[in-house]
Amino acid sequence: MTNVLIINGVEPYPQAPGKLNATYVELAKKYFEENGCVVLETKVCEEYSIEAEIKSFWLRIS
Repeated sequence: MTNVLIINGVEPYPQAPGKLNATYVELAKKYFEENGCVVLETKVCEEYSIEAEIKSFWLRIS
């Protein structure tokens, strides 16, 4: 099984809410999941812990 990490780097603003990027991320997730991959996604605009992200990522690939 292949693991895929998608880093959603969108920073939404009133004039650019990030709909195009969200569409690309959803299409990518759907594609990879339909092809048997495990998909992890991190959204840069949401609060996250770097340590927790690294731990989660490494636990899933080992």
